[in-house]
Amino acid sequence: MAGPKFEFSLFFSFKRYSEQNPVQWHLILPASGTVLITTVLLIYFLPEFKNLILFTLYSVPTHILISPLPHEPAIVYCAKYYSPLLISIAGALGCCVAGFLDYRLFSPIINHRSLRSRYENRQWFKKSLALFNKSPFWWLVIAGYSPLPLHPFKFLSIAGNYPLWKFQMAMIVGRTPRFYTFALLGYLIQPPTWLLILAGLLLLILPFVKKLIDRFRIRTEHLNTTVETTPESIQPQ
Repeated sequence: MAGPKFEFSLFFSFKRYSEQNPVQWHLILPASGTVLITTVLLIYFLPEFKNLILFTLYSVPTHILISPLPHEPAIVYCAKYYSPLLISIAGALGCCVAGFLDYRLFSPIINHRSLRSRYENRQWFKKSLALFNKSPFWWLVIAGYSPLPLHPFKFLSIAGNYPLWKFQMAMIVGRTPRFYTFALLGYLIQPPTWLLILAGLLLLILPFVKKLIDRFRIRTEHLNTTVETTPESIQPQ
């Protein structure tokens, strides 16, 4: 549903939407500046919480709708210095900020006619949305805690106009115990930093490697099918 193909469509729709509706830099720049200044001040006055503050900040882009960034290695790393409870609260805060940004930034794009017309009448969307609407809160909770990819459910929430406050509550209920679980594992296992960096890089590149493998497989199958259907008289000798 929300694989690389969809993400490219979302990107180009965002480009078209931005051309028709200029980005409100007068709101974005002050907000970004406020976040940056607040982060610097918090680190300055609370240096012992530096890694936790940076993790909270990092949790925002890792939970944006189409972000490929993994959050698990960062949680495990922070568990070396802070309690699982503090980490889970910090992660939930970053997740909620990301959810707010998703609704503010991507809702106009996903519901824009240039993109919505591509999926609105397709069977996969109708069936997925109908199933999701039977219990949207609990679908989000399950996806938030389990290894299931979260972005398809975020997409359905935005496309189905699920209320933001309910979405945020579902994220808190589902994501907070997930953060706590990873933080507790990190506290108990204490893996070396180099291993966490390696794990993060692998989690980052694996989706792209899988995409390349899938494209190669599809192309190979297409070539084989073409050869098989070519008449013998015109096949290369």
